[in-house]
Amino acid sequence: MKNLTHIWLLTTCLTCGIGFAQEQKELKKNAKSESVAKDLRDDIHLIAEASINQVPVKGELNIEYRLYISQNIGISGWELLEEPSYTGFNFETIKLENLKVENVTFKGKSYRMVVLKRDVLKAIKSGDYSVQPSQLLITAEIADASNKKDGSNFSMKQVTTTIVSNALKVNVKS
Repeated sequence: MKNLTHIWLLTTCLTCGIGFAQEQKELKKNAKSESVAKDLRDDIHLIAEASINQVPVKGELNIEYRLYISQNIGISGWELLEEPSYTGFNFETIKLENLKVENVTFKGKSYRMVVLKRDVLKAIKSGDYSVQPSQLLITAEIADASNKKDGSNFSMKQVTTTIVSNALKVNVKS
């Protein structure tokens, strides 16, 4: 009976230890995932740009959503999670047939840029309005941390992150 108690105690300790080790591993994985997401925020930007920020009632303006991607990562997919809201405007989304990637300088660094979305807004009443941000879920390919400095054994790792565009202010004059 005493041996069964010892075996039960040993099994319980091992199980708790394994559970603790798995929990610690999961915490490290989550911390690493958050770190990767932070790093990606330096490499991927979703920028909303308005053609003008002041327009008369019934006047039009264009808003483009541009995705800037640093040269050291790849994008394998994206999904629009949240559409921007256009309070005070009627709008039409311009269908973009072919996405054109351009090499540009952004914040002093080399990036690739693609226009993901273009909307034409028509002001319906005067006032100050805020165009709320858009949200994208990005799937990126980044160099795996296990890659050797000499370039051998090079592999990529797929990660996902959510990015949010900036809000815009638009003044509509009567």
